[in-house]
Amino acid sequence: MDTRGKRQAITPVILVAAIVCMAWYLMMLLQPANIGNPVAFGLLLIAESIVVVQLLGAWITIIIGPPLQPRFDVIAAKKALESSPTLAGKVAVFVTVCGEPLELITETFIAARDIAFPHETYALDDGKSDDVKALANRLGIGYLRRPDNAGWKAGNINHALQNVECDSFAIFDSDHVAKPEFLIETLPWLLADTEVAFVQTPQYLVNRDSFIAGGIAESQEAFYSHIQPAKDRFNAAFCVGTNVLFRTAALQEIGGMYDKSRSEDIWTSLLLHEAGWKSVFVPMILAHGQAPETVDGYLRQQFRWASGGYELLFKKNPLFIKTLTLDQKLQYLHTILFFLSGFSVAIFYILPLLYVYFGWRAMDVDGGFVTWATHYAPYFGMIILSTAHLLGRWPRWRTYVTALGAFSAHISASIGVLTNLRLQWNPSGVVRSNIDYVKPVMVHLLLLLLSVGAIPVLLMTERDAGMGVMTSVWLVLNSLTLAELCRRAIPARDERAPVVSSGYAAVA
Repeated sequence: MDTRGKRQAITPVILVAAIVCMAWYLMMLLQPANIGNPVAFGLLLIAESIVVVQLLGAWITIIIGPPLQPRFDVIAAKKALESSPTLAGKVAVFVTVCGEPLELITETFIAARDIAFPHETYALDDGKSDDVKALANRLGIGYLRRPDNAGWKAGNINHALQNVECDSFAIFDSDHVAKPEFLIETLPWLLADTEVAFVQTPQYLVNRDSFIAGGIAESQEAFYSHIQPAKDRFNAAFCVGTNVLFRTAALQEIGGMYDKSRSEDIWTSLLLHEAGWKSVFVPMILAHGQAPETVDGYLRQQFRWASGGYELLFKKNPLFIKTLTLDQKLQYLHTILFFLSGFSVAIFYILPLLYVYFGWRAMDVDGGFVTWATHYAPYFGMIILSTAHLLGRWPRWRTYVTALGAFSAHISASIGVLTNLRLQWNPSGVVRSNIDYVKPVMVHLLLLLLSVGAIPVLLMTERDAGMGVMTSVWLVLNSLTLAELCRRAIPARDERAPVVSSGYAAVA
């Protein structure tokens, strides 16, 4: 058994231990006698509840997901396609474009064209660029342009389906470069099972020499290595918008890609599952892409993703879809509720400030700091250990910074959805003015100033040594993560200049 196999074998043991430590901490947290200031405790309870739901959902999904078995029908279908490609029918590959630089999309076009299976490649240009059209013509690929940008990316794809005859089609964002074997590894799943609507593969992000992009890439690794494969075993893997193969007939049955949301991927997935179609997640890296390299681009991406999640939560909650299985309902709900983590992060930034500036202590534990630490330390330690185990290494500093920094986008998205805030879509490849570098992190800057200012106040006024040490460490860590994100908000302070991640970027 290789190292990865050994690590997977002990995963259930580690996660069960983590759940035990979580229960040990909750026994202390939920003791009425330990409640301090009611407001502060209420906020703590909300934050910890969100964390527990997310961690417990992920851990249980991984533990109880049945092991992936070889699919001999898929193996047979692959051999059949290799000897007779016409069995797949007509195959198209779509590359969605919306104003990205030519140097970025050229590599994507060439890779899509050169996929080693008979197909037709098309550039779907919502940027309406004559330069992109000329590039497509020069490379020998099709070019489609529509009169408007209605429905955003989904509308672009639906327009292509009205003009291209195909039995199946792959989608690649302009910054995701396909490997030659993409189709031969994904098409067999459609051939082997006529009920499969789409085959999703991982997003593997390669521009890791950038602090922000590297943090994004690392924070997604556990999802594509463990969470999506586990969801797949419950027929609940969902489309992530790129590196995916669709059966055209399945899309036609539900009226095409869902074009009423900026998160067409998860909406379309849910509608297909609701209609009784299956999904497949193939855990093979069959394309590589680029993550946003600026804080502004990252927060815009998170805002868009979170908006889609909240739209589902409030407008089409999976719990109330009768045709979904219980497993599918819970898996979709767990995915959607992830974006509530923005509220828990914000609360953890605010709680030490409430204690220092107002004296609001969330918990008043009998036995003081030592009792609290004996319950919390094992729980927190197992969170770190389980994360390191799932990643195969200890999380890096940039992973924490980017993961925590998204809270403002997640909270803003919830407000936007609840208030029906109208959003427009702009290309994200434009280098923005200096004032815009500060605007995305205004909330982070405010929390940073308050956290740094709280440290000397705490040192001068605190009389409880244990509480003083804990709060000081908390404030220092909060200040460091906030300061790092704010510093990286200026592209000149990062290792690389900004690049485009996706031409469809939601802005208020």
